Amino acid sequence: MRIPKSKALYVSAAMFALLGSSTAVAHAAYKTVTVQDNGQRKTIRGFTFGTLGSFLESEHIAVPPRSRVVPSLAATVQSGMNVVIQRPIEVQVIDGGAMAKVETLVGTVGQFLHEQGITLGSNDRISQSLSSKLQDGEVIQIRRTTTHAATKTEVIPFQTIRRPTDTLFVGETRLLTHGVKGLLEVQTTTVFVDGRKSGQTQTRRVKKPAVSQVIEVGTAQRPVVLASRSSGPISALRQLTVVATAYASGGHTSTG
Repeated sequence: MRIPKSKALYVSAAMFALLGSSTAVAHAAYKTVTVQDNGQRKTIRGFTFGTLGSFLESEHIAVPPRSRVVPSLAATVQSGMNVVIQRPIEVQVIDGGAMAKVETLVGTVGQFLHEQGITLGSNDRISQSLSSKLQDGEVIQIRRTTTHAATKTEVIPFQTIRRPTDTLFVGETRLLTHGVKGLLEVQTTTVFVDGRKSGQTQTRRVKKPAVSQVIEVGTAQRPVVLASRSSGPISALRQLTVVATAYASGGHTSTG
């Protein structure tokens, strides 16, 4: 059976239209997408009309739940699209002796502390600088430093000064100044790192100085008292002159 020429033209036109439409659809479905996955760049080509999430899944690119994807996984795939995937890294933080493992998307140690709400005291120490770039598996150690100060008062004993004087006889003393005890303030500062004692310092301040006791001690010699035939004693300090007279045969007299 022969098809009329007019009908054959209609069929040919329909087939060309169908083929042209299929080619256009295929061309529209073919996509070229550039993916930067944790810093590694690659170009993917394939057929899709779906979302970015389904496209990545069809290309066997798994995206963990906490990953950051730009554009979002719900976006429609466009040819020439640039996709950035940032996967979370695991960081181990030891804060004051307590350890925890945390996933994060931030880039530096300082950003991580801010994200986790971790603040540092003026005396605390950290193993890395705040500007250090985080790496997967990084260990951050924070050593918490606290101080405890205790103050007590001690007594300062006074000194005794013995001052010789010839206005007193040997064995005699005279108190010139009463001794007064002083007061010493002692402050002890103990340093604790992660709850354990690591050092101790002391500062001393005289609150009230002691007053020395001054005693005069006699050095003068007492006078010597000699006994005499008279009714009263004779002082050894008095000068005596004695004249002796002797008699000899021949009538001569001598003195001495």
